[in-house]
Amino acid sequence: MVRRDAVLEAGGFDESLRSAPDCDLWLRLSLENEMVGLDEALLQLRTHDDNLSGDRELNARMWLLILDKLAREAPGFVARHPRAYRRALAKEHRRLGRELLKTSGRDAARLAEARSSLARSLRASPASPRTWRWLAVAWLTPTHRRGRGGA
Repeated sequence: MVRRDAVLEAGGFDESLRSAPDCDLWLRLSLENEMVGLDEALLQLRTHDDNLSGDRELNARMWLLILDKLAREAPGFVARHPRAYRRALAKEHRRLGRELLKTSGRDAARLAEARSSLARSLRASPASPRTWRWLAVAWLTPTHRRGRGGA
């Protein structure tokens, strides 16, 4: 729960985000307000196939936008918490790369984007065995080339 004036002061929901606008708002609120966690659940999450939060690729893309916005709008926060910021950046690039790879169907453009995202993850956190494994899979996955006998 949060006071209405705090939400308005933080700029409200960013309607340009197709997914996770609530997380973006909570992050911005946490920059200026004390946050307190509760042990009890105050709501029940209902999931189904049409939930936007179930679109892992979209969700990772939105989180990367949120992290980019955080770096632009609160550079002092990022400077004070570089390890946490890099860890979050690495996680979202790995998640995007993994989802692109899983849904690429050997499409060369999606595989290239998956490889690029996984490489960005490693630049942020080079010691991640999971990311190295996903990058190896991405480089070992063959692609179909259009116009050269491929599909």
